[in-house]
Amino acid sequence: MASEVPGYSIAGFVENLDKSRCKIQFEEGPIFWIDDIDNMVETHEAICGIGTTFRFKFTDQVAAKGMKFATVIHPTARVSSKSTMGQGSLVSVQSVIAAYTTLGEHVLINRGVIVGHHTSIGNFSSVMMGARVAGDTRIGQCTYIGLGAIVKNGVTIGDHCIVGAGAVVTKDLPDNVMAYGIPARIVKENIEGL
Repeated sequence: MASEVPGYSIAGFVENLDKSRCKIQFEEGPIFWIDDIDNMVETHEAICGIGTTFRFKFTDQVAAKGMKFATVIHPTARVSSKSTMGQGSLVSVQSVIAAYTTLGEHVLINRGVIVGHHTSIGNFSSVMMGARVAGDTRIGQCTYIGLGAIVKNGVTIGDHCIVGAGAVVTKDLPDNVMAYGIPARIVKENIEGL
């Protein structure tokens, strides 16, 4: 997706789990081992587009090296000029972010997502394809909103939550829960995210 955004080109990809993966190319680009990007810190920016709410485990390593993070908005997306986005956040194809909305750092807004006005989405949260988040809503940090989920106006969803695909959230959810169904019901507690 980033390769379709004017002003950006893909220099390659970074691996931090399995060094043997660096022997291949991905999407015609090299895969760099995390310890080998030091010479890129001053000239490149990073973006972490993986859906897990645990992506801080990767971004913390990159930030410790001093690399800055890009904030990427696909040309077909619409982000209100009255809204704000933290560093490392990504708004994908045909998504809409309404006015007075705040996206924290490293927030992933996947394809075709609609986020209403006066909404806040915390650091490292993921809103997956086709989800609809109504206005005046709060989504905590490290929370995962599944494919096609709907979050009703004025609802608060806590930190480290998972909202299942297709769920309809009509009431507040506390921290560290998994909720599924229509309407969404808590099916698991004491989770840390996805």
